[in-house]
Amino acid sequence: MRQIISFSRRTDGPAFYMDKFKKAIKEETISVQNPFNQKEFQVSLKPNDVAGFVFWSKDFRNFLKNWQILLKYIPKTLFGSKKNIPVYFQFTRNSVVRILEPNTPSLEESYSQLEEIIEITSPKHIMWRFDPIVFWKEDDLLFNNLNDFREIASHFAEFGIDKCTISFVTYYPKVQKRLKKYSFQYYKINNKEMIKTAKRLIDITNNYKIKIYACCNPDLLNINGISQAHCINGDFLEKLWDLKLSKAKDLGQRKDCGCTKSRDIGGYGKEWKCNHSCLYCYANR
Repeated sequence: MRQIISFSRRTDGPAFYMDKFKKAIKEETISVQNPFNQKEFQVSLKPNDVAGFVFWSKDFRNFLKNWQILLKYIPKTLFGSKKNIPVYFQFTRNSVVRILEPNTPSLEESYSQLEEIIEITSPKHIMWRFDPIVFWKEDDLLFNNLNDFREIASHFAEFGIDKCTISFVTYYPKVQKRLKKYSFQYYKINNKEMIKTAKRLIDITNNYKIKIYACCNPDLLNINGISQAHCINGDFLEKLWDLKLSKAKDLGQRKDCGCTKSRDIGGYGKEWKCNHSCLYCYANR
């Protein structure tokens, strides 16, 4: 069965590594390192082995300059329309908080990119991610990165986007170490505060007919209006791409992840460093 190719959970490949991606598409193969045992293996990118691509990014500028390289993956029975390229976009657009995300695009740039992607595909091919939600303190005052949530919801809804995945930040040990280095006083909200925040977001998205999905936050799934996220969803993509896909759970992800199987072709470390330099990032050292 053909594989779903993910690019990438491990770094922002579309933003910074389109040259690597183009080379791999041309050669129809790419070497990938297993993040757990560091062993390398080859992933075939031959059209007969690829079901489609899921792209994860905060900045699709470089992707939009090079998307034509994917025309070879249009099924032969549907060839002739770019709308039939088997792609899906996890488009992350958070509030503008430069202390958290110093190098991400402006809101206006994101809206422009969103419009271009829709011209190539359709609103059904896009999931808006507001990820992660972060709380912190300054001079004993509590802050968060939700200030632009309503504006972003409004603009994405105007373009026909009706799904939003949310997730609250996870403070891995290396992230805590980084935050301490920069004297960032992060605040871990409790379940009651998390649920209250999520309900506020539902009140906003209901006005724009956007459905909220929770990624790896199981405590949110008892809230009316929130469903389990399946960022890579075999059932949905099978219908979207009109192609038979595996529905098996992706065992390489976190316990509470709802994704089905895919093959990620990104990486960690110096060769795949994400230059957004987000303060909360789990991927960079």
